[in-house]
Amino acid sequence: TVSDALYILKGTDLHLAADEQLSFSPVKVGALHAAGSCAVEVSGSRCTTLTPKDAAQLGAHWRLFFAALLSGVSRAAYEHAREYCLQRTTFGKKVAHHQGVAFILADMLIAVETAELMLQRTGTYIDTYGWSFETVESVESAYLQAVEGALFVTTYAVQLLGAAGYVSDHPVEKWMREARAISVLCGGVDASRANAGLLLDEVK
Repeated sequence: TVSDALYILKGTDLHLAADEQLSFSPVKVGALHAAGSCAVEVSGSRCTTLTPKDAAQLGAHWRLFFAALLSGVSRAAYEHAREYCLQRTTFGKKVAHHQGVAFILADMLIAVETAELMLQRTGTYIDTYGWSFETVESVESAYLQAVEGALFVTTYAVQLLGAAGYVSDHPVEKWMREARAISVLCGGVDASRANAGLLLDEVK
């Protein structure tokens, strides 16, 4: 079944491997072993060679999902940090009323809404053009913005809460870790740029 298989897209080659075709070995370099990271070897997988257009569209499908997740994480982190800063008082006034904090909150909101607007534009492209070159390009742009915005917003959300941001009493530290983990899925920003170039080469 699909749930028992792993899909691997490498360039234009799509590999489909069942559980028994996968072997795992712990990663021993650096501190990755502490996170339970493993190297995966695939043997005997079924491989289908896609056209550059189909490969780019498939990669874009996956990254659109992760861009939406990152956008949601960013929104939640911003709103939590904003409410905290509006409630907590330092030096006789609310934390959010200090100029430096207000500027950071404004930049966070800009990052959040920029990512959301780019996702909305991508939805319009899908409805208008289907999965064309313009749509794939829009997906990759939205994904890159969502990654950049999520890393920025979640990091500052933790910092604005001070020491409280690093404890489990507040969800911002969890969202920061999730944003960093999601941002490297499907090859991260490097694969996103390569995917946009894959289709661009075919169009030229």
